[in-house]
Amino acid sequence: MKLAIVIAPFLLVGGYIAADYYSELQSEKKNLFKLVVQGSCNIIANQCSLKHDRLVLKLSDQQGSTRITSNHPLDSAGMSIVDNNNKELQYPLSSDNERLIWQASTQLASLSEKTPQQKIRIIVTLNKGYYFSELTTSQGAK
Repeated sequence: MKLAIVIAPFLLVGGYIAADYYSELQSEKKNLFKLVVQGSCNIIANQCSLKHDRLVLKLSDQQGSTRITSNHPLDSAGMSIVDNNNKELQYPLSSDNERLIWQASTQLASLSEKTPQQKIRIIVTLNKGYYFSELTTSQGAK
């Protein structure tokens, strides 16, 4: 009994340190989530939505500017257009002050005129989570 009383405080402090260490390791872990295309995707006609749980992204392209609009403030966003040889043209996106609208000048419209279907890769970060999608956009009826 006396030994238990002497050891208990050390076990308490050791358990507290171990729990804190484990919690810190879990928070540094990178979480990867797939964004799912909602319906068909025609970015040129402003009809493309991606979703994961409560995060919704809407993609559009107007006059050479490709835009991602989010319902939550994002930490960062990037996109790339993949050609037939699987080579990527990467476009870092810049945001507005509220980090809800991200955009960049891209060649998506001109490439869509040559090839109606374009493969696009999107990645955004939000609260230490990485959200990604690889989608094919088609130029259907506008």
